Amino acid sequence: HSRQNLQRVLPILEEPLNPRTLLGINNRDLTRMVTDLGQTTELLKLVPDPSMLVSESGIRTSDDLAHLRSHGVHITLIGEHLMRQPDPGQALKAMLEPVD
Repeated sequence: HSRQNLQRVLPILEEPLNPRTLLGINNRDLTRMVTDLGQTTELLKLVPDPSMLVSESGIRTSDDLAHLRSHGVHITLIGEHLMRQPDPGQALKAMLEPVD
């Protein structure tokens, strides 16, 4: 997702924002297939309400979660990292313990 994509979507969102509205920001550059959490922190500046934001992709550690939380992001989509673990549930628990 890019700044241009976000700028196209923001006018469509209801004002005032519906509390059930979620807006995902994909940290994965789909052309190069690399992730950068800076994508979320940069685009977050354009979002009127960070509570609606879902940071997607590239989240691998409790430090990643803490970094996003420090920027006001409280919803994340963690998929690939967990699916590559022998015990996804235990990996998620380990990621969440230091954040709580």
